[in-house]
Amino acid sequence: MEIRDKHPYMMWETILSTPNLIPEIGNHMEEIRKVAKLLREKDFVYITGCGTSYNLALTFANFLNNYGKKCAIALPAYEMLHHVDVVDASKSAIVSISHSGGTGASVQVLNKLLQSDILKIAITNTDKSRIMNVADASILVPGWEEVGPKTRSYTLGLIVALLVSMLVGEKDFEIVEYLERISKGLKQEIDRWVTEIKDLSEKMLGRRIYVVGAGPNYGVAAEAALKIMETSNVPAFAMELEEIGHGPIATVVNEETVLFVLKTPKDEARAKDVVNAAKEMGAMVVEFSNKITEGGVKIPYDDESLIPVYTIVPMQMVAYWLAVSRNVFPDLIRKRGDKHKKALDIILG
Repeated sequence: MEIRDKHPYMMWETILSTPNLIPEIGNHMEEIRKVAKLLREKDFVYITGCGTSYNLALTFANFLNNYGKKCAIALPAYEMLHHVDVVDASKSAIVSISHSGGTGASVQVLNKLLQSDILKIAITNTDKSRIMNVADASILVPGWEEVGPKTRSYTLGLIVALLVSMLVGEKDFEIVEYLERISKGLKQEIDRWVTEIKDLSEKMLGRRIYVVGAGPNYGVAAEAALKIMETSNVPAFAMELEEIGHGPIATVVNEETVLFVLKTPKDEARAKDVVNAAKEMGAMVVEFSNKITEGGVKIPYDDESLIPVYTIVPMQMVAYWLAVSRNVFPDLIRKRGDKHKKALDIILG
């Protein structure tokens, strides 16, 4: 495990390497097609995970609803384990996501259902892991990070979730060509974002941070906020686009706040209202859209299904540069001091 004490930290190099690993997803198409075929036969799909894996589950559920035409819901693994009773098990499936393959609650959910008729699917970045041993079928996603927050593996997980959902919906397309196109397009955007995002992050110092999104970008907003907290020790709040107007807008005040608005074409009208309201309150607003806006980040809208992929990468960069600007070590929480290490040992072991 390599530990660095200055930029570029491992997290940065991992983010930049994301496009290069996208074509490797093609090596796992047999697993992806098998899982899609199994899910196609079910009426209802639960998707679960913890942390970054749960945020992936949120967008996966949206993809399955829209592209797979399946009734799907995302729930945190702890909720699924202790507070949810599966309905119509024989007609349902559960997809448990664990990047490490050993996340306690995510594995325990499948263990709890071993004797159930429910279809059990595992998605992980770690081969021969515990979660794969208790699943009926599994997908190994490339991009595992040896050190650093889950960035690349989350982004590749989004693409895998999209492929599964499209195949559930029996969409026919050339997989290899599709993956190469995503890889090339993301590489071009990253080259543009590198300097742009660094400058943006430096303007955020000392501000309270909100990230809002809707549809597939709600999960992306949650992951962006998590990454900011995880890497820079800065509190960040993720909210659904509509919900920020129902109370929380009162705290989006003056120069104390920066509001990230992650959009899709369907969200333009309501997002405009949120942006105008936040500006009226005096907040710094950063819009993610296909239009060039003052202080915003341009995201390609050529393929609406890929907007979450193009949105999360610059948000990961925001988290990274915010950490660097604050002199916070982004790669490992446990390495930031005894309190951090002891706290994580209590929670995660």
